[in-house]
Amino acid sequence: MYADDLTIIVKGQSREDAVPTANMVLEKLHAWSRENGLAINPSKCEAAWSTLSTHTESDYDREGKWPLKVAGCKIPVVTMSASRTTKLLGMDFDPRLTLIVAAAKQCVATSRRISQLRCIAHKEAGPFPHDPRTFVIGYGDSKLRYGSGLIWAAATDSAKNEMQKTYATLARIVGGVPSTVDPESALLEANMPPLHVLCLRARLSIFENIRACKMD
Repeated sequence: MYADDLTIIVKGQSREDAVPTANMVLEKLHAWSRENGLAINPSKCEAAWSTLSTHTESDYDREGKWPLKVAGCKIPVVTMSASRTTKLLGMDFDPRLTLIVAAAKQCVATSRRISQLRCIAHKEAGPFPHDPRTFVIGYGDSKLRYGSGLIWAAATDSAKNEMQKTYATLARIVGGVPSTVDPESALLEANMPPLHVLCLRARLSIFENIRACKMD
């Protein structure tokens, strides 16, 4: 079995605080994977260290005191001075940026996804679905909400409105109603919950998982 783009975010005051917590989470993930017949490929694992404000000398681990490991293998940690980049939510993550700016760029990347989904919603691109509901829920809806638990709080009102408009268009396709039907009626006809509810539910799940890791 394979699971792509598994993202783990650990918050800490410093590397000394964050790396041991991350190693504990990775150790539990490795144990769970073995119990369920899965395997983690360390060569495809990557990590990035970012800050809420400006970068300082304490961001670096020049002596290798705090290695990040999974399955006994060291994971390279990208920092501000790194020549390469890692990925967050499928998009390039630049560690030279502060965390707030990086989150804003992820919102811009999401806007590009919305434009692509609008073509699908208007049947301008993509395969013609034999079952519109299966196609929209399985592809369009999942792509629109990809990473929403992380970026919803940082997204601007205009970005949220665009996401909701596209989501409503997808709902009209599922419900088979005209484009003139209001979003609330389209969601009701398609039996689809509001977008902000799904995003907040995904965000709550992230916090619950983090709290469970701390309690363990």
